[in-house]
Amino acid sequence: MFRQTNLRFQSASYFSRFFRLWTFILFWLALPFFTGCAPNSIEHSDPAAASPSSSGISVVEPDGKFHRTSQYLTMRDGVKIAVDVYLPADLKPGHTIPTLLHQTRYWRAIEYRWLVSVFKEDGPRGLIGSYAKRFLQQGYAWVDVDVRGSGASFGTRPIAYSPEEIKDGAEIVDWIIAQPWSNGNVGAIGISYSGGTAEMLLVNQHPAVKAIAPMFSGFDLYSEIIFPGGIHLNWFTETWSAITHRLDRNRLPHGGVTANFFIRGVRPVDGDTSLDLLSLALQDHETNWSPYREAAGIVFRDDPPPSRQAANIDALSTQTYAGDIAKSGAAIYNYSGWFDGGYQLAAIKRYLHHQQPSHRLILGPWDHGGKRRISPYALGPAQFDHAAELLKFFDVHLKGVTTENANDPPIRYYTMGEERWKTFYSLAA
Repeated sequence: MFRQTNLRFQSASYFSRFFRLWTFILFWLALPFFTGCAPNSIEHSDPAAASPSSSGISVVEPDGKFHRTSQYLTMRDGVKIAVDVYLPADLKPGHTIPTLLHQTRYWRAIEYRWLVSVFKEDGPRGLIGSYAKRFLQQGYAWVDVDVRGSGASFGTRPIAYSPEEIKDGAEIVDWIIAQPWSNGNVGAIGISYSGGTAEMLLVNQHPAVKAIAPMFSGFDLYSEIIFPGGIHLNWFTETWSAITHRLDRNRLPHGGVTANFFIRGVRPVDGDTSLDLLSLALQDHETNWSPYREAAGIVFRDDPPPSRQAANIDALSTQTYAGDIAKSGAAIYNYSGWFDGGYQLAAIKRYLHHQQPSHRLILGPWDHGGKRRISPYALGPAQFDHAAELLKFFDVHLKGVTTENANDPPIRYYTMGEERWKTFYSLAA
């Protein structure tokens, strides 16, 4: 009897220690999710920390509150698009504000499991999300969208930036400016693919869209990233295809079992507690376009892709639509880094192609996304207040604010080795 009791006691003790050990391990594994990725402060002791026009906007830490709603918008062909709206918590009834639109292919929001959701703020996510919180504090509405055929949205993706996806942007803007909190002015912003959606939004020439900031995004995808030098960059298209394939099946692209332990997948819209709508949307995604399969089937720029969903690969590039984009009249902030693959060339080419007085160009010592400073003489975090830089631009075009540096040269670039910012008025010879 004593032996049985002792064995039970030992088993309970072992189980208790085992449980405590795994709780401790899981807590530390989850810690990056609890704390987020954005720094809580911005250092300015480094000469790369501020651009030449760093005055005019006060730095406010991203700890402000907001209200979020999530819903489906039904497009002209019946496809439902998942949309999250964030409004400043202190927005008074009857007061109207401008809106920044972010259309992504990589999940507008994440649904965390209980262990993480207790600690993780339910707000815009990722690097762009850290900017969004600053914009909300400065009196902007923020709208996150899963483009058709991705995330919680319905529909399929025959190609990237399909004509239907582009038209969706105009309908979403129509909906935004009809809301009681909208002042009728809309800007668009994005990094990488979502930078392309910001630029493609201008194809619609919607009068409400006054300014965009395509950040670290392409202009001519054939020459910049898919076939640089005329040679298929397999690594890029294979990686892109693998990431989107997993996302379209509601799985994280990286992290394996550990990450999926903390994250359920893309966040459903409000009210879809049974996940019935999300399940139906994910079924639509099963036949989505594969970048690798399409690129592997062509050699030259004018080759038709195997799927025949587009005339050629130029259908993926904003350069193809440059004429329509120019007619929009919207201001464009061309934003990239010297170590951003081929996208620094994209920013330069886009600026040279349009060259309107309202357009701007910045090239910093950054990687893709501007998270890190890659100057060989000063490696480390970017230490640059991207949100403040963008606020100055959008304040001018969406709020009509005249800042003290409104007449600064439109081109600014960082020279490595010298480790200094410089400005210029023109790239013309």
